[in-house]
Amino acid sequence: MDFNEESRLLDAQLSQGHINVEQYEAKQRELLSKRDENPELFAQNPPLSEVKGQDASTPKYDYASPIQPHSVVPEQIAPSVLTPYANQSANPPGVQMQSKDVNQWCMFTHLSSLCGFVIPFGGFIVPIVLWQVKKNESPVIDRHGKTVANWLITLGIGVVAIGILEALAFALAFIPVLGLVLAIGIQLIVGLLGLALLICNLVFSIMGGLKANNGEEWSYPFSLKLIQ
Repeated sequence: MDFNEESRLLDAQLSQGHINVEQYEAKQRELLSKRDENPELFAQNPPLSEVKGQDASTPKYDYASPIQPHSVVPEQIAPSVLTPYANQSANPPGVQMQSKDVNQWCMFTHLSSLCGFVIPFGGFIVPIVLWQVKKNESPVIDRHGKTVANWLITLGIGVVAIGILEALAFALAFIPVLGLVLAIGIQLIVGLLGLALLICNLVFSIMGGLKANNGEEWSYPFSLKLIQ
């Protein structure tokens, strides 16, 4: 792959959200360093702006500035670098969310599961809404949203299990002696399970939010992976 092709590949990856701005700048500097170490490679493959007879309307490539993305013609992008988001109109090239905004939105998605402490069912509804609103604008947000959704499903299964045990304990309470003892035992199990779910939801949501704000992805322990 020559210098121009590598540069176009970086442009395509940036425009499609495959890499962020910081990664793009680092790869551009690495590419320019490689060009300086192998000047004969650059001489054999000059930038398009140096090609003889170039039309004035053709985009010029400024290789002296590694932080300045080049213009990319969609037909020239190799299919291998296109992501599943390439054909979605909600995310046209050049208007990707900045990495800081993405990290903050992911953080809010994780922390919003704590809304259940204030709003009934808010811990389930708010994170899903935040994920659905921005999932087409960033694959990072989509991945974090799926992580939170999987945890909410796991949490929901735990809540249903508690409800079943509560109903069982209520029925056993009407049986003299043995039934009453079993009902008390089940109530203790329900109490411990409910406390464990409460603590896990609090800790995992905060941990996920902090990791997301730092640009990291964190998988919740004990969480089912139903949504891929």
